Amino acid sequence: QVDDDTILETIFEEELVTLSALPGFEAQFSLDEIWTLKPFGKLGGTYDFTRDEFIALGVVGLRTRATWPLGNRSQFIWGGGMQLAGEYQLETDVSHGFTVFETGVDYRTDTGFEVLETRVNVGVYYHFQHYTPVWDISETPIRDSEIEDLHEIGVSVGLRKPREVFGFTVERLRIGYKDGNGFEGWTFGTDFPI
Repeated sequence: QVDDDTILETIFEEELVTLSALPGFEAQFSLDEIWTLKPFGKLGGTYDFTRDEFIALGVVGLRTRATWPLGNRSQFIWGGGMQLAGEYQLETDVSHGFTVFETGVDYRTDTGFEVLETRVNVGVYYHFQHYTPVWDISETPIRDSEIEDLHEIGVSVGLRKPREVFGFTVERLRIGYKDGNGFEGWTFGTDFPI
């Protein structure tokens, strides 16, 4: 918790509503050269500044991904998965849970350029999420709506093979635009979200 609001006002132009941290793990099991299974879990929390309340968050799920090479320069990726998510509001003793089904596609092709002695590729992707039951966020101070379906489209740039730089593995960066049921926002990540 940050007691001095002027620090947050310096960082954020608009009023800060929530601040979240959700660290987790993901394991990858290659079934063959095309198919991969990825079980994962996350545990963390959100602090709601408008209600002065901490909310515990948890997610567990399983994703699968298939990658097909298209010649020597391109590849097509399909992903699908399911995750169980929940939250528990400590002060009000309220909990919510829902299931997220997701699928998406990602197309990547080489650019002909090299960085760190590795070919650079660019990609475009689409990611769809369906919430069951409908995720009711009308109780939150962010907006008054229910989310059932979210669509995300984005672009990425990356290296054909991962490289380690200063102890970190560098492979890909992406930016996407997410929209659905009156909700919209930008996403940033390091790989195709499935």
